[in-house]
Amino acid sequence: MTRPSCRVCARDLFAEPLLRYANMPRVAQFFPDQSTVAADTGLDLEIWQCAGCGLIQLLTEPVPYYKEVVRASGLSEEMRAFRATQFGAFLQRFALTGRKVIVIGCGRGEYLSVLEEAGA
Repeated sequence: MTRPSCRVCARDLFAEPLLRYANMPRVAQFFPDQSTVAADTGLDLEIWQCAGCGLIQLLTEPVPYYKEVVRASGLSEEMRAFRATQFGAFLQRFALTGRKVIVIGCGRGEYLSVLEEAGA
């Protein structure tokens, strides 16, 4: 196998990945239903670094919906509902309902509106 190269500068990546994650969820926006759960399988991810420019990168293909969700500021309705329930329980557990919330590393802040809907 040819040693992978950097997607930005085309130099070699370090000989070994920085991190390996086994059996990660294949998608982040949709949950399997009764008709798809049996075929739902995880994905092994490797995080690589370029030996030339230092860029940290994945070598896997992006999910098919990346232009609509991952690179844009949005959530599927299914994920939005799931997160609203999850955030509501979090706010209640830690007595944060009605309090101000800051989200660090939030991209474009998509979760802020969900947190607000959940009671923050």
